[in-house]
Amino acid sequence: MLRSLVGSEMCIRDRVNTDSDQFPNYRDDDDDNDGVLTRDEDANGDGDPRNDFNDPNNPTLPDYLNPKIN
Repeated sequence: MLRSLVGSEMCIRDRVNTDSDQFPNYRDDDDDNDGVLTRDEDANGDGDPRNDFNDPNNPTLPDYLNPKIN
């Protein structure tokens, strides 16, 4: 979970809600709403799901934000 505060306001990246549910990503256990928890979308097993890109049709979108990859 990435979270940073600037003064009393959260940074814009903390307000991002990629799956349009009621939770911003930093509070959402499943950022892409594909039924797989974000922490479990770590394809290479290094503990960081942000660096896994397995969709050849969308190679710059990490798997944890891509509902087509789970």
